[in-house]
Amino acid sequence: MMQIKEFITPKQLLFLIYFFCIGSAILAVPATLLETNRQNAWVCSVLAIGFALLIVAVLLWLMHRYPQQTFIEIAKKALGPYAGTCMSLIYIFFMFIQSTFSLRDISTFMTTQIVPETLPTWIHALVILAVIYGGYLGIEVIARTAEIFLPWIVVPFLLLISLNIPQMKIDRLYPFFEFHMDDLVLGTTYFLENPVMELVFVLMITPHIKDGKRVKRMFVIGTVASGLRITIAVAACILALGANIASMHSYPVYLLGK
Repeated sequence: MMQIKEFITPKQLLFLIYFFCIGSAILAVPATLLETNRQNAWVCSVLAIGFALLIVAVLLWLMHRYPQQTFIEIAKKALGPYAGTCMSLIYIFFMFIQSTFSLRDISTFMTTQIVPETLPTWIHALVILAVIYGGYLGIEVIARTAEIFLPWIVVPFLLLISLNIPQMKIDRLYPFFEFHMDDLVLGTTYFLENPVMELVFVLMITPHIKDGKRVKRMFVIGTVASGLRITIAVAACILALGANIASMHSYPVYLLGK
């Protein structure tokens, strides 16, 4: 068996999960939640965090039941060679589709908000090249990069929230809990699809994680921290902009920053 030379610590796994969950979701998710649930969009986020922990529990059970094995190896061992191969192909297809959605979200945001005169093709090319180069360098380099860039993600977000506090009004959350169940389910499901369900990617890097005793705690912390960040962003958009104004924009968090 080929020896794995690259390893990441549970702490670096936390950073990877945090960045992975936020990703393009910080741009796309708030808009959908606000459009469907208006001033109660934050409720969807809170519910999604609860369901996300159930999904994380399943993933952690798989990691414990099949230690040091990837998702594909787990599928073949648990389901057999044929059903396992089909499940592996479904997983690959799922991650491919989600990657294309993320690429679309990034390019749409850049070409509509930042560089409107740039062709989306160039944005696609730059992002794909960065992903390919990151894959070439390996998971350990990607994890170290996430660790280095963490302050550059956290500090600006804290400034974004704190500087908008004077514009926030609590009455913009009224009326509380006035929503249709269909909209609540739709918003919560969307949050779970993007990005919580994508956490299955962790099962592909399980053999690269060392000191497995802390993995469970770091996994949970990373999931909750990223979910809370999106929840806070949604609540801040409602408090500072109002649900009606925020729901009219494709990127309410970016509008909040402006």
